[in-house]
Amino acid sequence: RPSGASANLSEFEEPLSLLLPAVIDGSLVGIYRLEADGKLKYVGGVNGDGKLAADVREPGRYAVLAYEKQFADLPDSHWASGQVKQLAARQLITGVSLDSFEPARSITRSEFTTLLVRLLDLQEAATVDFADVNPNAWYAHDVALAVRAGIVQGAGGAKFAPNASITRQEMAAMIVRAYEYKTGVIAADNESTEFADIDAAPGWAQAAIRKANALGVGEGRSKTKFGPLENGTRAEGA
Repeated sequence: RPSGASANLSEFEEPLSLLLPAVIDGSLVGIYRLEADGKLKYVGGVNGDGKLAADVREPGRYAVLAYEKQFADLPDSHWASGQVKQLAARQLITGVSLDSFEPARSITRSEFTTLLVRLLDLQEAATVDFADVNPNAWYAHDVALAVRAGIVQGAGGAKFAPNASITRQEMAAMIVRAYEYKTGVIAADNESTEFADIDAAPGWAQAAIRKANALGVGEGRSKTKFGPLENGTRAEGA
């Protein structure tokens, strides 16, 4: 630009690093952008030395906020309450209604896929190619992104089965693939797990369960039981 000239930018060609002081510490604090319609958009927040850092892609008004979402059916005493609150604060997970989370309900293949896609912040253009996924469905783009990234596969017969309950072994496999996609590192296989009920599972499922367990994100339903073919719940998904 000539000297003294200015330009209004609707977006940045390269993300800019934003550093804001965080007067409140904790896992529910993040940087949010105030949208034109008054809504808040979570943009990130890596905490360090009393400050939050995030890469921003558009100009606007940004602030550090603590966000704590309460669900009537998920009291603080629930074992997954902390994880759900953290994900809700990052705008990664929502309830089934304004005040209901339904933690014990089975999580569907589309719900868990969407959760991982949001966690990885995948935003590229992609189209879905499954006969049972309507291109206009709320999860269609997330499914397409997850398939492109190699995180999830179809259910056979050119179908995805978006509304089917996901099994715990499928969840483990998707978690491991998401980890490896994000880090570029092959997850370590912990062959010393004590799960006595995974021997009958297919080899890919056994390896995924062991890897997820080694990463600390694949706990069993007891010390010796993983429940590979049992359906995962929304609380477990979080």
